Amino acid sequence: MIWPRPPAMERLEELNTETLFFIGKKDLADNFRVADCFRKVPNIRFIEIEDDDHMLPLTHSEVLYQEITAFMED
Repeated sequence: MIWPRPPAMERLEELNTETLFFIGKKDLADNFRVADCFRKVPNIRFIEIEDDDHMLPLTHSEVLYQEITAFMED
C-alpha cells in the first residue's frame, strides 16, 4: 500500500467542502479516535446514532437516508 505524503490525516483541516460524518454510539474505540481526528474539518456535521455500532447502513438505513437528504438540501 502506498500512503500519501504528507499523511492525509494531518491535512484534514484543509478540506473545504461540507462534510457529513456518521458514527454509532456503540462503535469501536478506534472509530471514535478517527472521529476525533475529523473534528479538524472546518465544515463538518457529526451525526451520532444511538444503540448502534459500525453497521449503520444495515441497521439504520432510513435514518441515514433522512440525514443525508437533509444535509444535501441544506
